[in-house]
Amino acid sequence: MAHQYLDNGTGHNGKRHWTGYTWNRNLIPDPKALIDTIHSMGLTLTLNDHPHDGLRPGDERYADFARSLGYDPEGKEIPQFDSGSRRYMEALFRYGHGPTDSLGLDLWWVDWQQNYIYPYVAGTNTRTLPWLNEIFYRHSLRNGKRGATYSRWGGWGDHRHPLHFSGDAYTNWDMLAFEIKLTIASGNAGCFFWAHDIGGHKETGGGELLARWVQFGAMSAALRIHSSRTPEYDRRPWLCGDSLAERSMYAAYRLRSEMMPYTYTSVRQTHDEMVPLTRPMYIDYSGSKEALRYGKQYMYGDLLLTAPIDTIGTGSERMASQTVWFPDGDEWYDFFTHEKHAGGTVAEISKPLESFPLFIKAGWIMPMQPFTMRPASEIPHALVLRVYPSSDDCSNLFRLYEDDGTSMEYEKGRYSRTGLRYERSGEWHSVSVLPAEGEYDGQPEKRSYRLELGTEKPCDVTVDGRKARIGFDDVKNIYTVDIPATPVRKSITVRYRYA
Repeated sequence: MAHQYLDNGTGHNGKRHWTGYTWNRNLIPDPKALIDTIHSMGLTLTLNDHPHDGLRPGDERYADFARSLGYDPEGKEIPQFDSGSRRYMEALFRYGHGPTDSLGLDLWWVDWQQNYIYPYVAGTNTRTLPWLNEIFYRHSLRNGKRGATYSRWGGWGDHRHPLHFSGDAYTNWDMLAFEIKLTIASGNAGCFFWAHDIGGHKETGGGELLARWVQFGAMSAALRIHSSRTPEYDRRPWLCGDSLAERSMYAAYRLRSEMMPYTYTSVRQTHDEMVPLTRPMYIDYSGSKEALRYGKQYMYGDLLLTAPIDTIGTGSERMASQTVWFPDGDEWYDFFTHEKHAGGTVAEISKPLESFPLFIKAGWIMPMQPFTMRPASEIPHALVLRVYPSSDDCSNLFRLYEDDGTSMEYEKGRYSRTGLRYERSGEWHSVSVLPAEGEYDGQPEKRSYRLELGTEKPCDVTVDGRKARIGFDDVKNIYTVDIPATPVRKSITVRYRYA
């Protein structure tokens, strides 16, 4: 946006050039073409708005804005920002945001930093930030799309306005450790979806710190790199100057993409049940004292336990460790090595820089997808089902949730749930994909499946009673069973045992 350096307005930190709602046509001659190109790539676009001074002389729509509020566009007196005025805010959205909204902008990033100037909405006891989050969120509810805003956390009740970011974080190991702790506990206050400055906002920190931060981001609500606009602070993996750290970050980004069906289902659980996506152990295991004792680990949804590493490693592989408590009543498998950990035990888990402590409950089916560059905008036509065997007889059902990803139609029941059932009876194990229930726009009629069966090689594998071929994934070091495209409303059952 073009900036106007004027003497009027309140500014921030002595600066008055952070407000501007006019595209700089020298840099971006055709904003509509730019936005259309971004959308054609399957991307969502946000613009950063520091709304503290509103529209000022020099903005393309200032004259209309000023006249709508009863000001002379040529006069020296200009409208001052007033979030408590319906008339002012409606004019700001119409003349400031409206022209860009009409080009197809997806959401606004509300970068409010002026609480020291406007701590309260004028004439009220309402804090300015949560009020801005509310009215920006209302503004985003248009064209049948879900509300979406991006702003700082405004306190109690602000969980209604996702997504939140934690501000300009310092770049050091202590900050990474703090953000992990903050994220684990924040769900208690209703802040479910933190988006941190992955890697920190300023300073370099080095490739190892960035890689561990990215691993944490992969197991949180948003894997969002961000930094000050300085070349040496750039957080893109291929610019870190550390080949091992670069490989580690690529692996974490890939895992994030592959986990999207599980993550999306878990977010729907948060919506329905107010259970945090990233939640402290004492929520799921409140009867155990250990749940309070081991504060560096947390559940990511119902099935995954993680303990991000927040210390410097040693040796050529940058080995570092985290103490992990495995709750009693479940068995746990290392997501990467497939090593089994019994419930009710504690272990020191050491990991090289290319990995981190991540464990999955035995006896459940975790839905994933093949890697895609656009995990949030593509509906998968193939699913990957990760399964580790239970030691005891059981029958566990995980219900995959899907919808169109953008509209409010889910409130009208336009969504689908697919039951994924694991059963063990004696020596026999079975994995069943139940018929999809419900429908939504864009729902695939058919999809293929790949079962990833952890630990040893299974035998006597059948798919709906027919003998099946067993494969092996050399990268993940795991046995596989492939099922070709099948109607989503048809059940599939895979049976197998271990010799």
